[in-house]
Amino acid sequence: MDYPGLLDRDYYSIPWKCVCGRNVPNATTPNGGNSTYVNCPTCGKYQTFVSHPTKLVPWSDYLAPYLFHTAHDPCADRRYKCFVDSVESEQFVKNLSSSVRVIYLQEVKNWYPKSFSEKIDKILLCLSFLSRFEGDIISMDDEQQLNSLLFLKRYVHERWTPVLSDDRNKQLMFVLQYLHENKLVSCGSENTLFHINPDGYARIDTIQKTQLDATTAFVAMQFGEKTKEVREAIHQAIIMAGYQAIIMDAIHHNKQIVPEILHQIRQCKFVVADLSDRNNGAYYEAGFAAGCGKEVIFVCHKKAFQKKAHFDVKQIATVLWESPAELIELLTRRIEATIGFNPKH
Repeated sequence: MDYPGLLDRDYYSIPWKCVCGRNVPNATTPNGGNSTYVNCPTCGKYQTFVSHPTKLVPWSDYLAPYLFHTAHDPCADRRYKCFVDSVESEQFVKNLSSSVRVIYLQEVKNWYPKSFSEKIDKILLCLSFLSRFEGDIISMDDEQQLNSLLFLKRYVHERWTPVLSDDRNKQLMFVLQYLHENKLVSCGSENTLFHINPDGYARIDTIQKTQLDATTAFVAMQFGEKTKEVREAIHQAIIMAGYQAIIMDAIHHNKQIVPEILHQIRQCKFVVADLSDRNNGAYYEAGFAAGCGKEVIFVCHKKAFQKKAHFDVKQIATVLWESPAELIELLTRRIEATIGFNPKH
C-alpha cells in the first residue's frame, strides 16, 4: 500500500478494525510502536499515533463521521491525516514530516455536531459534495458509509474495537424519516439511494450563505521557533474550551495568504490575538475581526504588555501570562467566560 513514510522502520501487518467498524486486514504498524496506518474504503488513508491503541475505541463515533465528511468536503485540508492524543505525539510527528495534517482527538470531538439540527446540516452538505449535479442519485449501499454519513452511534463498552449498536435501524429510520417528512432528501431502494430535493438545496444555500463555523477560533500571532510554546499553549486552551483552532501556519491552501486569512476570520466564531511580540499582522487581524463583529480575546506576556502594548489595546481586558502553563489556564477560563464553553459529548 502507498503509505507516507513517516517512520523509517520495519512494518508488519496486523488484523485491525477501522474506526467505522470495517475489517481492515492490511493495516500496518511499526515494530513496537503505537502508530498505525489504515487504508479503508470508507474512511480513506489515515494514521493514528496514540499512547495505546485502545485509546481510540471511545473516539470511534467521532472519528468515523469526521473522516467520511471531511473526505468529501472540497474545502477541507487534503493532507494525510494523523490523529494524536498528546503534545508529545504531535511534536514527534511534526518533526518527521511537515506534510501531515496533525489532529488532536479532542479537536475531532469538537467538530462533531452538538445538536440534531447541526447533524442534518452536515448531512445535506455532504450529500451536496457527493452530487455531480442537481437531482443526481447518490448510492450509499455500504453500511459503514451510511453510518458515517448519518452520524449513527456505535456502542464500544471498553472493547478493542467498536461494535455497532443494536438500535442502529431505529437511529437510521429516525434520521431518514425527518429528511423525508421535511422534503429535504428522498430515499430510494432499501434506503440506499438518495437525491436532494429542492427544499434540501434551499436549506444548503442558507447554510452556505449565513452559517459560520461555530466550532472554530482563529489565532492571530507571530509564528516562529521562539513562539512555539505560546502557539501550543493557545492551541491547547482553545481545544480545552471545546473549539478547533485555525492556525495559518498549519493550513495548506492554494490562495493568496491575506484573502485566505480574512476568509478564515469571517468564518470563525472568535479570534485569539497574541500581542507579546507586537506583531503588526496580529494587530491587523484583530482589528479586522472586531470590524466584522467578532469577539476578540487578547493575550500578552505580562512584561511585554507593560512595555510594548499599544495604547488602544491597553484599555481592553487582556489575558496577561508569565508562562505557557499559566496561559493555557487563563485563556481557557477567558474563552469559557466570554465565548461560552462548547459542550462536549
